[in-house]
Amino acid sequence: ILAQARPKSAPKMPRTSAGSLSVQCPKGHRLHWSRHGLIFNRHCVLCKGEIPRTAPRHRCVLCSYNVCYDCSLHISRAGSGRYLVESSSTVLIGAPRKLAELFHIRVQRKQEGRAMSVEISISHDSVEPPSGVIRTYRHDRKRFGIADDCRFVVYSADRIAVHPSAPCKQPCGLVPGLGIQISDPLVPADAVQLAGLVLERARLLTAVVGKELVAGHDCYDAAWAPSLPVDGQCDGSLLSWFLGGGCLPRKLQLLSEGAQKIFERQPVVSEVSVPAKIFGDIHGQLRDLLMLFHFYGGPDPALDVPGVSYVFNGDWVDRGRHQLEVVALLFAMKILYPGRIWLNRGNHEDMNQNRKVSRDGALGFDKVCHQQFGEVAGHAVFESCHRAFEWLPLAARVGDKVLVVHGGLGNGEWSLETLGAIQRPLEAASLEKALDGIVYNILWSDPLLADRARPAQTFGAQQSPRSKTASMRNFGRDVTEKFCKREGLGMVVRSHQFKRAGRCFELMHDGWLMRIFSARNYCGRHLNDGGFLLVGYAENSPGTLLIKPQAVERLDQCEERDAETVLEPYCPSSHLMEFVQKTKAPGCVPFIRSRRVHDRDRCCTECGTDVEEESKHFMCRGCGDYFLCMKCATALDHNTNVAEAGDDSDSDQEVENRAEVYKASQKLGEAVAPIALHDLVASIKCESADRTLALKPRHLPTLLGARQGCLSDKVEPRDQPLSIC
Repeated sequence: ILAQARPKSAPKMPRTSAGSLSVQCPKGHRLHWSRHGLIFNRHCVLCKGEIPRTAPRHRCVLCSYNVCYDCSLHISRAGSGRYLVESSSTVLIGAPRKLAELFHIRVQRKQEGRAMSVEISISHDSVEPPSGVIRTYRHDRKRFGIADDCRFVVYSADRIAVHPSAPCKQPCGLVPGLGIQISDPLVPADAVQLAGLVLERARLLTAVVGKELVAGHDCYDAAWAPSLPVDGQCDGSLLSWFLGGGCLPRKLQLLSEGAQKIFERQPVVSEVSVPAKIFGDIHGQLRDLLMLFHFYGGPDPALDVPGVSYVFNGDWVDRGRHQLEVVALLFAMKILYPGRIWLNRGNHEDMNQNRKVSRDGALGFDKVCHQQFGEVAGHAVFESCHRAFEWLPLAARVGDKVLVVHGGLGNGEWSLETLGAIQRPLEAASLEKALDGIVYNILWSDPLLADRARPAQTFGAQQSPRSKTASMRNFGRDVTEKFCKREGLGMVVRSHQFKRAGRCFELMHDGWLMRIFSARNYCGRHLNDGGFLLVGYAENSPGTLLIKPQAVERLDQCEERDAETVLEPYCPSSHLMEFVQKTKAPGCVPFIRSRRVHDRDRCCTECGTDVEEESKHFMCRGCGDYFLCMKCATALDHNTNVAEAGDDSDSDQEVENRAEVYKASQKLGEAVAPIALHDLVASIKCESADRTLALKPRHLPTLLGARQGCLSDKVEPRDQPLSIC
């Protein structure tokens, strides 16, 4: 009766349709689509993750056998509409090991195409001002750098090559007195001259920020009062000094008109060469942008490697104090380097949105223009900037494999070819209906977050809470993956959102999506880092793009790492493991003893400790059968830190041995209680690898704790290697 029960609230999935999952448990019972609260085993047989009590799953109550909603989408047929791996036939199994092997084979095939084109660095760079020391950290989920839906991402330990992939477009002509070359002859000479002056002032202002940091001074952008060099033509304000004094409204209009002429000649989808730096939302926080230039290099040839491209992914105005200075700097860089500087449109490059921000009580772009120049001149500057915004590109493709958009994909049922054919200018009144809402979603839509309690609502295109209209849709990871495969992409990069008390970046949707935000301490009251993404070719794989985040830590209440805190380790397959803390089940369930029929292999891979008996441990949901207790994870974390410092010359061999042991252990059956190690050998011969591995005793429990019949019946003497059948 329990096996046939189907609550009315459970999502319907016909058992005989092409989208159903026809799977049998080891005893031959068919798994049923259910969402029953009273269960005896709450772990998925594939990923070993805990399934919330009311979450939908495929299950056999009689055998306490469960497959979570997420894993079922990897083994269901393509006809279901929501699938993560394509399959041509129904899955029929006779043992959980067979299903697990099929599951991981399909996931591996899914990842092979992307791994050949785009990879994620195993670490990220972060600098803590005002010390100015750039440190390299491993990724972790605790500060929202890696989302919960990233299970199968393989991180790369390779380095990024600094040389450009293609020669930068050489401009023609020189800016008198500055030696800066230009490339577009249609831009007026006075606009080019002004752009050169703005870039020179930005270089001096970056040096001022550097001196402040050396002196130990750091502050919010809104409270920044820099010591500017003396200039007799300026009125003392930062904007006047930045533009060289004179008629400021006219100079801003001149920069807007010059940048607009370049936008009109460039496509809607920009083609960006590699290496490249991708910046997120700035929102008028000029000091944070200059700080990133100071620590990691800027577009000025004196600050960075020649030939590096820069992508600024929208939202430069609204809420910040230095919105006009940011717009002037970006337009000036676009005029001087039209083939290296790429500007994408964001949802705040919209006059209706600017006015809405002002009505809500914040500092909108229209209010800034009116406060700075008055009603008439301010309106003229506001209109001039938005005439340029209406010609901005909507997307940028970096190295033909990474798509950069400000918001998201919407329902994903569009192509880059369709987007590139749109007619500009795109005025504020036509944004919502352009291309049947596609443009509106590119600027506004958000990704769906992982939710184990309601997994069905994290896939497909769902209604966005940002808007009451049906045209704005949030997108799930199945939408992201299908879009990338159809367009030949390895990743989608977006901005548009920040994480409170989190990193400036976040990897999502199984590595197909990444978020970046550049304004630290957003609005002066949020505790978030700021940074950008560095994209370049890997040194050891010239055809593979490698992405590495680089950040500046937030100001005030920066959490220092506790000595007892252990970062999430990486498994031998380079997946980032997940921290698991055992919680007490609510209600009347505790008096019922759970039947752990399929959890016998939940033992620490290093020492053999039963992790179910501990309150905290680490697990890899990507591999499904790799666990670490807290003691082994702490030792591994300590060894990793020592290896990074260069004090342990054998650390690489240790990691290689551990990886080989893990690969060999996957060939065995389900593990049972580990046996004593002190009477057994410390060398195992792996016949598939045709070589002997020198192993430590703590590596053996998973190999030796196998079901009867997986190992040879005869136990060989201590001086003989143990053969794996």
